[in-house]
Amino acid sequence: MRFKTTLIALFILLVFGGLVYWVEIRGAGERIKGKSQADRVFSGDFLTVNSITIEKKDSRVRFFRKSPEEWEIVEPLRTEADNGAVKSLVNRLQNLEFRRVVDENPTDLAKYGLADPEFRVEVKGGRAEDTIAIGNRGPIGSTLYLQKKSSPRILLVDSSLKSMVNKGLFDLRERRIISFERNQVEGINLAYPDREVKLVKKDLKWRMEKPAAYPADENEIDRLLTELIGLKADRFVVEKLEDPARYGFLRPQLLVNLALKDNKTAAFRVGEKTEGGFYANRVGGDPVYLVDPQVLNKLNKNVNDLRDKTILTFERDAVLALEFARPSTATIRIEKKTEDKWRSVYPDNRDLDRFTLGNLLNEIRRVRAKDFVTDHPENLKMYGLDKPSLKINLFGADNKPLDSLIVGKESIPGSTFAKTDASTIYQVESERVSAILSKLQDILAGKATVPFPVQRPGH
Repeated sequence: MRFKTTLIALFILLVFGGLVYWVEIRGAGERIKGKSQADRVFSGDFLTVNSITIEKKDSRVRFFRKSPEEWEIVEPLRTEADNGAVKSLVNRLQNLEFRRVVDENPTDLAKYGLADPEFRVEVKGGRAEDTIAIGNRGPIGSTLYLQKKSSPRILLVDSSLKSMVNKGLFDLRERRIISFERNQVEGINLAYPDREVKLVKKDLKWRMEKPAAYPADENEIDRLLTELIGLKADRFVVEKLEDPARYGFLRPQLLVNLALKDNKTAAFRVGEKTEGGFYANRVGGDPVYLVDPQVLNKLNKNVNDLRDKTILTFERDAVLALEFARPSTATIRIEKKTEDKWRSVYPDNRDLDRFTLGNLLNEIRRVRAKDFVTDHPENLKMYGLDKPSLKINLFGADNKPLDSLIVGKESIPGSTFAKTDASTIYQVESERVSAILSKLQDILAGKATVPFPVQRPGH
């Protein structure tokens, strides 16, 4: 009997729990959802918006959806729209909610600022269209009065709507000089009055083809593309280019040509300087823009700016031995005996700390070209490389040479001449070389047979 009573109580508890869930929890969620839908200014008929018109007292801008992701301005002129700006506006309007109804049947629109409103926004959706009028500030902070054409009610909405719709032609049109996706770029051509630089992407690596063949600096190329992607017009000078010579486009200060995938291209040119900036124009198109005066400085690239500044290309795990040679000191050789064990072979023979060795190899890899001195030196003596102040040789399996760093004398304060086994001579930061010597001294920890003092290269 007691067991039967327990089962009945459990059954009642389950039924009650179910009612609580459906009525209170699930029902609350549905009520919130329903309330959210009810509080929307625009109904579900506007889930797809195809056209928006923003009308102010002195201007009118109208744009249409060209495709699911593209918009076009058709009034006051036909031009490309800033898709990002338009999408933000569409999203704001679709999700616009009102706080409360102020007046169901207003008799005096003037007191709400809606008799002659500052803004009207017409929205056309897939199955409907409506217009909202935006009036004065509301009775509580950060609110505005709003009225729809389809309803006499006066609604109270968040005041941020005003800044969102307070857009003119300049705010909503496409201001990018050229439009492209970074991963679509396969070639970059920069033509200046006195030089031309051509870069080509092959096998996911950038290389320079003009004025000479060099590996390119991937980071510098990435920064260049970032500048090009972010390049926008500060002002529109004329909508139609009729006299290229007037703006200096026949002999441009810079001509940028991008080769894109699928044989597409994107190009623009920078002409003469004028008050407020430089004239710019897409090659073969309109309009004429005015761009920031700093544009030429940011895009003014020399060959050495774009060359790969990596000096040593070895893989750290491939290094099985290192030798350090300096004048008047014994050569130091360090070998990797096992995966976790390194030993100093000469001038003494002892185990070394593998973590410190890893730091040393990292320091060697960090040496980069600060500048390129010459690719074809007539002699090494003038750079102090005939009798280097430091030579580092790296070896792989079977004692096969992998790479080397040869350090000469000081070039300018803070810089030192250096080269590898190749002919190119670089300037490198003296601090980088000193850091290598410091790490080497940490490894030896004063236990080497021959002292190895840290000296500034070239002394």
